[in-house]
Amino acid sequence: MTKTKQVKPVMIEWADACASSGWSYETVGHETAPVARCFTIGWPVHEDKDQVIIAATMSDGAHNQRMAIPKAWIKKRTVIRS
Repeated sequence: MTKTKQVKPVMIEWADACASSGWSYETVGHETAPVARCFTIGWPVHEDKDQVIIAATMSDGAHNQRMAIPKAWIKKRTVIRS
């Protein structure tokens, strides 16, 4: 899937982990860190049973700025049509 003409760009909606810090007292309750709702747009350059790797930039079969997103975190995947 490395030829630019063969790969259609996609938008992936996915959930990412979040953290919080600071003191939390049992008598008050625990602070929460909600899961972040994320959107990534790019070209899928690799996919296996565990992950999709998206590149932000494509040029003549080469790609740059890759991000690996675990498939378990993906909520929705939409092909972007030109």
